[in-house]
Amino acid sequence: MRPNARITIDNEGVGGAGIFAVGFHKQTTIPPVAERAIQRAKRHGTPYDYVVVMLGINDLLRMGKSAEEVKGGLQQIYGWALDAGSNVIAIPPFGAPGFVSKDDYKEGERKKLADMVRGMAAGENSRRASSPKVAVLNLQATTMDFYNMDDAERSRWLDDGLHLTEFGYDVLGRAVARAIDRNLAE
Repeated sequence: MRPNARITIDNEGVGGAGIFAVGFHKQTTIPPVAERAIQRAKRHGTPYDYVVVMLGINDLLRMGKSAEEVKGGLQQIYGWALDAGSNVIAIPPFGAPGFVSKDDYKEGERKKLADMVRGMAAGENSRRASSPKVAVLNLQATTMDFYNMDDAERSRWLDDGLHLTEFGYDVLGRAVARAIDRNLAE
């Protein structure tokens, strides 16, 4: 990050929520929350520079939705952000070895959704000659491939087979910061 850069982070996450899944403690899905936040920032003359979207696992696992169904909701959120002038950092859902085996059809849907996220980013970016753009942060293809870790290593990253530990969130946060830094340099 640039020295002396002023950074403001708005966390609009809702535990347990998704495109279709309603949150555990806040009875809402993510699309209306995302739309309100993006529109509010734009209305106040301070649209987000980046909207980070890490979404879909609750819809796939809890709600039994297909990757195709979840893709529609993600496209909507990406569209709101891009139309408001915000760049998008899309993070495909991580594997959840504590909840599904790597051969389970839900894991197959997660992989399909990851491919679809990459495809949506490529499609949006080819339609836009300049900013804003969509960058995909595909950590599960490298650092966070939880199915290819032994139990001891996986427990450093995941506290229950799905949710990141403090260590995992620290690595994720640093990866997001690097992605933003790379985009600022372009």
